[in-house]
Amino acid sequence: MSKKIIFILATITLFLLSFISIFTKLSDFEEKKMREAMVAGGFYPANAVELKEMVDKFLSTAKPPEITEPIIACISPHAGYVYSGQVAAFSYVLLKGRKINRVIVISPSHVEAFNGVAVYDGDAYETPLGKVEVDRDFSDKLTKEDPLFISSSKGHETLYRGRGEHALEVQLPFLQRVLTDFKLVPIIMGNQNCQSCRSLGKALAKLIEKSKIDVI
Repeated sequence: MSKKIIFILATITLFLLSFISIFTKLSDFEEKKMREAMVAGGFYPANAVELKEMVDKFLSTAKPPEITEPIIACISPHAGYVYSGQVAAFSYVLLKGRKINRVIVISPSHVEAFNGVAVYDGDAYETPLGKVEVDRDFSDKLTKEDPLFISSSKGHETLYRGRGEHALEVQLPFLQRVLTDFKLVPIIMGNQNCQSCRSLGKALAKLIEKSKIDVI
């Protein structure tokens, strides 16, 4: 076989390997579904440095009573940070220094009406401070617990007059500042009637007991 033919074959092989590599990367990218920040610049700063400084100031000012026991759940407001950020900090500062691997955030839906409970079917939520990975394994298990629970983007990504659901999103920058490594289970309730609340509570209690979850 001549050198010319060998060179051509080598070039074709390299081209094919490069194409396969690029295609694989593109496929991986396309498979990832991410919920982008929708209320940054409205409910909280869109600039990462400004957002970090604001959240850190809230946390440094908050002086709640000391709690040494495991924290099972926190209740946090979901208004714009200038209105409720300092209040939210009283809950989140209690999480600093604790090892928490999974956080379940439950919020009401303000922008889309639907029945049941929507567990986000994507791979990550994003804020100006970076991406928060969704715990797909736990989320999938949760949606199998009750017909009311659906794996869906309902309530998570719907735009209404230029914005999406804020209640869940505004919790994330606080979590990103107080926790070093955690996965997220994003849940939005289409309605908060007794049946939905009771079903969700029972399902979470069951799964949390099995997986020894730290916080909701």
